Amino acid sequence: GTAIAGCTDARLDRLVGMFVGTVVLRTAVDPARPFTDLLRDVRTTDLGALAHADVPFDEVVARLAPRRDPSYSPLFQVLLTHRVEAGEVLPQLPDVQIAETDAGEPAAQFDVVIELVEHEAGLDLRLVYATDLFDDTTGDAMLTDLVAMLAAALAEPDRAVGDLAVP
Repeated sequence: GTAIAGCTDARLDRLVGMFVGTVVLRTAVDPARPFTDLLRDVRTTDLGALAHADVPFDEVVARLAPRRDPSYSPLFQVLLTHRVEAGEVLPQLPDVQIAETDAGEPAAQFDVVIELVEHEAGLDLRLVYATDLFDDTTGDAMLTDLVAMLAAALAEPDRAVGDLAVP
């Protein structure tokens, strides 16, 4: 799944705040198909899902009626986010001191959260995982394997997905 910002409900136009919804993204992966084909399939699937982002997540769950278990999200366990980081400037207010505070490591709201942050120097990749499911060694290995798989896919985009070298 992915998070999507914005709200198309006109009743909320006068409210102040950030509205973030969740969209389910699913694409079948055929290990024999080239990475470029998978990328094209993912793009098509994602654009179709984003075109229906105004459908409430609870309504999607109700219509699909998956087997429910309170220990995990009903439709996906991995959340992928992407954001472009602009040079953030703290506001200046008279008689008010504003300071940036480190909130520490975030808690995983899903089994695995993959965050891509784009900025002037490039792209940062961060993996957040549920510590009741994965230990640090497994989390580090997942991140290392993901980076290696992406590097292999970029080096040989026409290679079959199942043949991409992962250590």
